[in-house]
Amino acid sequence: MTGDLEHTVTALLSGAARPGNKELDELCARVTPALTVWARLQLARGLERRLEPDELVQETWMRAIRALPSFDPSKGPFRAWLIGIGRNVLLEALRALTRQGAVLDAQHSEFALAACPDSVTSITRAAARSEVLRQFAAELSALNEPDRVLVACCGLEELGPEEAARRLGISATAAAKRWQRLRKQLGERPQLLALFEG
Repeated sequence: MTGDLEHTVTALLSGAARPGNKELDELCARVTPALTVWARLQLARGLERRLEPDELVQETWMRAIRALPSFDPSKGPFRAWLIGIGRNVLLEALRALTRQGAVLDAQHSEFALAACPDSVTSITRAAARSEVLRQFAAELSALNEPDRVLVACCGLEELGPEEAARRLGISATAAAKRWQRLRKQLGERPQLLALFEG
């Protein structure tokens, strides 16, 4: 997470800015591309036909805005906290799909987004329409499982190679080396590597 993004989060938490203002819009604009790629990666291989990634992203932001005062920077980066909320939203949506056995849509879903702030809706819809993000998510989905875990943990969730190692059942050193190699490979396209910078 860059210093500017940390400053934006600090300003929101200190009460210097209220959700819905310019700082919140900036925060949303800066983090939404990574959250969108994360959502697409989670919904790959058939789930995207049953749950729209932009709905997952918007619901995540709605909950994050309400829970923003509970964010504690000493417990980890903002993006990891936000994606943790996204993971909870995804699990609830998958449970709902299992119960309903049908496609969730915006009109009939418990995740209807009418209450989402207009600025957040605009930003998330722009990210959902981004062809660059769509292509990047498709490329990540085509990676082997260990590399997808590394991208999710180390790149998008900002959790580091230790968490990736735990999820993969390998050593932290092996995960760190593998992430370094993968990051170098992704770094050949700076606009994609920028997603990991926040």
